Amino acid sequence: MSCYIKRISIHGYRKFKELDFEFNPKMNILIGENEAGKSTILDAIRLVLCQDYRNSEKVYWNDMFNKDSVNEFMLSKSPEKLPSIHIELEFHLEPDMVNAENFYGEQHSFDKERRFGVAFDCSFDRDLGVGLDADIAKGVLPIEYYVPKWTTFSGQAYVVQRKPFGFMPIDTSELRKGTAFDFFSKTLFETVIDSSSRLKAKNDFRDSLRKSFEDLGLAPLPNGRQFAINDKKIGLESVLSVSDGGILLENKGSGVANLVKTSVALQRSTESIAVVTIEEPENHLSYVNMRKMIEGIKKRSDECQLIIATHSNMIASSLGLRNIIWLNGMNGVMKLNDLDESVDLFFVKSDTSRMLDFLLARKILLVEGPTEYLLMPKFIKQKTGKTIDELGVSIIACDGVSYAKFLSLDQNANKRIAVMTDNDGDGDKIEKAKNYNATHINSRIFMPSVITEWTWEVCFYEKNKLSLESQFPAEPGAQYVFNGKPYPNTLGRMLHNKADIAYKMLVCETEYNLPQYVEEAIAWLKE
Repeated sequence: MSCYIKRISIHGYRKFKELDFEFNPKMNILIGENEAGKSTILDAIRLVLCQDYRNSEKVYWNDMFNKDSVNEFMLSKSPEKLPSIHIELEFHLEPDMVNAENFYGEQHSFDKERRFGVAFDCSFDRDLGVGLDADIAKGVLPIEYYVPKWTTFSGQAYVVQRKPFGFMPIDTSELRKGTAFDFFSKTLFETVIDSSSRLKAKNDFRDSLRKSFEDLGLAPLPNGRQFAINDKKIGLESVLSVSDGGILLENKGSGVANLVKTSVALQRSTESIAVVTIEEPENHLSYVNMRKMIEGIKKRSDECQLIIATHSNMIASSLGLRNIIWLNGMNGVMKLNDLDESVDLFFVKSDTSRMLDFLLARKILLVEGPTEYLLMPKFIKQKTGKTIDELGVSIIACDGVSYAKFLSLDQNANKRIAVMTDNDGDGDKIEKAKNYNATHINSRIFMPSVITEWTWEVCFYEKNKLSLESQFPAEPGAQYVFNGKPYPNTLGRMLHNKADIAYKMLVCETEYNLPQYVEEAIAWLKE
């Protein structure tokens, strides 16, 4: 690819006191907890490339300073500690591109090498603020004396009309719905229509509107006054929108509008848009429309750079775990680009898995299937007196083979993972679990230690025979067969009707005796 954002460096902006990492040339999936900074990164890119807030009141910068930086200033009340914002975007450009040399230079903080890029700075201007030391010493933040500047790495002033490549940010949130549509239409117009055609369209529109107004023949006002058009209000961009099937996007349902915006941006990527950012594309989308969006993204993922912030397991899995950029509060930015290809492919095909829940949780219990998933919250509360939320435990159901795929995702030393699984009557499986536990600190496999207790239902039956036979006697005339083998009475009914029995165990008030391996898993997670 000839044009893309190669690297971002953020200092003192909103969530980040300091952040520095490289993007993937094609697909980037930003994940993290709420308030991890996904939106901040997308906003920072837009701030630099689109010169957001260039003409806004300076008071807006107050909300953009990193809070830790502001607190440090308030403690010291020193001019040297005044908060500032500095953001740098390094680009990958082809040297022979038009205007590429304007972005090439050493005016950046990365090193002394010449690179392509743009830097943004918003800091206190000491020349403007001469004589303010006394106010600053009282903790006054001299926001009116801050000056925002955009410069290329060559040291030239950066002008948004001369940005090095087409850039389209797509915001799907309700919070900025109106302005997001306006910005989308304006950016699309400026990006896909060449400069001479834009100028002619704007001029012709203004001229046509004046003529149409004159043709109205409105009656004059008293004292020689008359109605007139305010030229400042009749810019073509101010009335532009995008329609789909004759209906304006803003008049469609939010989900469909988001789908169309993404589709339009990606369809234009081969011609004029090199970088597209999308914030939470899953907003307001049904399962069917989300699948449509994912397929559209996949088809165009090689034709432009995509930077997507998401909370969706389906989107992150379907677009490839090796494209993930994980904003982890404790360990900074983590990337999964070294993940084994077979693991990546597994989660692409299993896009309904709770992969993001696994990555973002601190304590995880991986269980065999829906029976354990349904009952373990009750047993954890019974054993500890606390809910899984109070303990910070996420329970994820997976089959007995795929838990190994989940374990291979674990790159966070602070995560605690318990796997609770059947031994399936296999002695080798028991030995492998013992060997695994002996060589891992933060993850552990729990299963019955003897082969006769080969599955969950057998273990619970052996520990609670009287209670379970009273609650779930064999149905009259029933002959229960499981995996080709007959099982008598209550145990057969439990094996033959797993989900139904689990639900009835859940809603009853009986306290069951827990198998040893279940107790051990709960105790280990509680630590």
